[in-house]
Amino acid sequence: MIGGVTAHSVAKFGNSVGINDLTTSSTLFIYPNPTSNKLVIDNQKNIGRQFLQVFSLTGQLVYDNQNFTSKTLDVSYYENGVYILKLSDEQNFYTKKFVVNH
Repeated sequence: MIGGVTAHSVAKFGNSVGINDLTTSSTLFIYPNPTSNKLVIDNQKNIGRQFLQVFSLTGQLVYDNQNFTSKTLDVSYYENGVYILKLSDEQNFYTKKFVVNH
């Protein structure tokens, strides 16, 4: 027992207040995956202003667009590896992993 919590205890926290995490949503599709040049971003709930960020697996921000209006992302200059795409608007955010392989 450590601080009143046994080693096999599990803490469960609720969803964030005011934001919807749609990481398992079927409204965002990215393809082809893996990709080498262009990544198509198909958000079927494309409403309003969208924010797009891409992170490396080490957490480095490699792309940041606060007014994303395109349907494609040029990844031809990205190094080979796995990346995390985060697409958000004022109420929801979506995350997807994709692979760059030249």
